[in-house]
Amino acid sequence: MWFLMLDMSKAYDRINIPMLRKALERIKMPKRITQILTGLFTNRTNQVFTPTGLTEPFDMLTGIDQGEIISPLLWIIYYDPLLARIRNTNLGFRMEAKEYLDVYENVYRSRLVTFPECAYMDDTGFITNNKLNLERILKIADSFYRLNDIKINKQKSELLLRKNVSKKKPLESVVKIKFGEDEIEVSKPTACNQSSRFLGVWINAFNDNRHVEQQIRNEIKAIIKNISCRKGITDKMMIYFFNMLIIPIVEYRSQLYVIEERILERLMAPFRSFIKNRLKFAKTAPNAILETHFIYNLNNLVANQK
Repeated sequence: MWFLMLDMSKAYDRINIPMLRKALERIKMPKRITQILTGLFTNRTNQVFTPTGLTEPFDMLTGIDQGEIISPLLWIIYYDPLLARIRNTNLGFRMEAKEYLDVYENVYRSRLVTFPECAYMDDTGFITNNKLNLERILKIADSFYRLNDIKINKQKSELLLRKNVSKKKPLESVVKIKFGEDEIEVSKPTACNQSSRFLGVWINAFNDNRHVEQQIRNEIKAIIKNISCRKGITDKMMIYFFNMLIIPIVEYRSQLYVIEERILERLMAPFRSFIKNRLKFAKTAPNAILETHFIYNLNNLVANQK
């Protein structure tokens, strides 16, 4: 598996208005609405705040306003031709599975899904089964970026690489990839025991979630440390912190993984011990005292994941 995450610079500021008009025409947008939308971002001037006052007005030749409500939708329309073109190539990552139609007669059919890209706004990643297909996708993407004047920091791209790794054949320290007309060097592809962040979640090519578990453990320790040094924190407030702060953190960090029950219990243990200590409970006091709805109603990480 080859998963290359791109670094795009100032996406909204570099939108070409004539090309945006063509993108709107591609989805059969009515001409009048197209004129209104493109008219919002043409024949404009801008000024910059400086310590000595405003600068002289200058013409805004390209780009749309990042703070506009409609800007994210316009970017999707503008960027979709590239994604549609890549999907039609069937060069993406292929997943095949059996769909059982009758479990008793062992009747099934094969289902094949091709997944070439993962994109949200200006975050884009291309995923394939091999290097050759990745370079073919990058050639298509590079032509689109050049045509539309979209700036990609090619040398800052991150690579998740999954292939057979051993002590005799470790991951290469530098991987050379042909990106359109250029050849980039991706230094240090993400190691087997490390993760890369993409769209707010941490991804590991070998489905190793130890990095995520450590993040959750550090978050819980930081919250416990913050609470322990403050006076006046009541028992109900501590329960609230766990239910309304720690639980969402765990859910956010573990979006791509199902964490084993024993690990969730291990993650929850420090906070349980902290609360019992604050309440002057014995360490051997049943956890049910904290988790029952009739007393504290402390949410359980295991039950919450189910």
